[in-house]
Amino acid sequence: MRREAAECFGLGTERRLLRSLEEVPAIGSAMTLEQFHSLKVWHQLHLRRSPIEKHAWDVVLTLWLMGIVGGPAAFVVHRGWAIATCFVLLFLPSAYVGLRRRLHRVHLLRCDWIGAIEKKRR
Repeated sequence: MRREAAECFGLGTERRLLRSLEEVPAIGSAMTLEQFHSLKVWHQLHLRRSPIEKHAWDVVLTLWLMGIVGGPAAFVVHRGWAIATCFVLLFLPSAYVGLRRRLHRVHLLRCDWIGAIEKKRR
């Protein structure tokens, strides 16, 4: 009975999803300038077909830039939470691409621009 209730509420699905995400190897390398450029070119070429993809990437880059610019200011005003936030934002583009790559590999989210980055990775 408990198992049926868990399946009814989708709890089994969440466990399978977590297990499948754990099976995908982690990507431990930072993005190169060539990969950034390839991604920019892909978004420019596919702007009409995938505008949300471009806007999401623009948000990631904006937050990343806020981390770069805000880091020294946060250090000067001695705000620990701001320093930590800016430090985390420095790794946002690679983390975003890694997350999208993982979700694409487990077939949870289609990511058409992964091919542009993978070509430059080899």
